[in-house]
Amino acid sequence: MIKRGFWMWAGVVLALAAAWPAVAATDIAAPTSASSFMSAELGLLLHGVLWVVLGVLGLGLFILAYLLLRWGMRKGLAGRRMRPETLTALSWIVLPLVLLVFLVVPAIELIYHNDEPPYVTVSVTAHEWYWDYDYVSEAGLGFASHVVEKTGGVDHPLMLPVGKKVRFLVSSGDVLHGFFVPQLGVQIYAVPGALLNGWTIIEKPGIYEGHSSSICGTNHPQMPIEIKAVPLKDYQAWVAQTLANSGAKAP
Repeated sequence: MIKRGFWMWAGVVLALAAAWPAVAATDIAAPTSASSFMSAELGLLLHGVLWVVLGVLGLGLFILAYLLLRWGMRKGLAGRRMRPETLTALSWIVLPLVLLVFLVVPAIELIYHNDEPPYVTVSVTAHEWYWDYDYVSEAGLGFASHVVEKTGGVDHPLMLPVGKKVRFLVSSGDVLHGFFVPQLGVQIYAVPGALLNGWTIIEKPGIYEGHSSSICGTNHPQMPIEIKAVPLKDYQAWVAQTLANSGAKAP
């Protein structure tokens, strides 16, 4: 029975060892630059899986060394100690359950936040080569955002509140584009004739930059994305002022 357990764990360890180069080449430190709920949760889930792999690898090596030692000594487990086949069976039951709980908890949290209604809904339409932003939750509020060649920034950044759920409805008016803001954990394809959606919760005020993640033509680099996140009171004041100035563009 010990020999059977030895070969079972040997297979697990060999399989994990084969994936070790990819794991070792990845930064497994906790993400420190995450600036939104979405990016933080995705980072936690990704790095958590990597730590699980390392944990399973370490546990497998420990049990393999134990079984190898006992098998090499040609001695069974005597007295009241747990029989080797029982130990192997329990390990194959308990370990998957622990891993399942570890991975399910952050996934459930993401599903819970996904069902929450957004505070702001923004319709994003990509064009060659600029972005149209229309605040669905604020009738009459919308503007186009073009690149400023001298600075590399944009003339009108997308204003969003901090600490509130923001939903994006993304489409394209011509070719395939991509609405990509890595610091916010947002990457949504802009497909002609389709309306794709995603969401995020920005946790810190600041400027968050992105770009079109799909090659969309000769001026593809001229489609920067700039999101300005401000406290809720400042956002509400900006909305009121912009709507009061009929025909005025957003800053």
